[in-house]
Amino acid sequence: HDNNWYISYFVEPNLKALIITDNSAESKEGASYLSAVFGNDNFVHHDVVNSQNLQISQLTSYNTIFVVNTAELSSGLISELADAAASGLSIVFFPAERNLQTLNSMLAAFNVSPVIALDTTTQKISGIDFDNPFFSGVFRKKEENPVLPSTRGHFQFSANRLQNDTRLLWFQNNDAALTMQPY
Repeated sequence: HDNNWYISYFVEPNLKALIITDNSAESKEGASYLSAVFGNDNFVHHDVVNSQNLQISQLTSYNTIFVVNTAELSSGLISELADAAASGLSIVFFPAERNLQTLNSMLAAFNVSPVIALDTTTQKISGIDFDNPFFSGVFRKKEENPVLPSTRGHFQFSANRLQNDTRLLWFQNNDAALTMQPY
């Protein structure tokens, strides 16, 4: 019987997500979309909190934190989000167009190259990295020529982008539409 192995591991009973917003219409609209996604999912419990009412000490009680179109983030909150990511939490950042200084402060905390411009040209998503584990279980099958959405604008990053980010989605002009970076 010395060839038997017994292992145990903890499986979370649910996933806790935090959606951080501000008072803008764009932020509230983005939060409503995420709430609709999680609304009928018994596995995901989410809270929506305005950045001004956020209790920093509660960040570590979540598995994933979404920062949604929030134009003003304090340096303290940015630092706490970076610390949370370093301890294993997932941070998903939907940037606001209204304040590039705050956006670049957030990106710098995560070692991401700064935004240099907003390209307002309509671009169609032209590629998906189907094989990336990020998309595991998302697509039922790989389509040869899928119909993909367009955007009315996207941020352009400085040319010296870090080499360890992974492009998940990209536009027709080869700019990244969605990237993932280990932290």
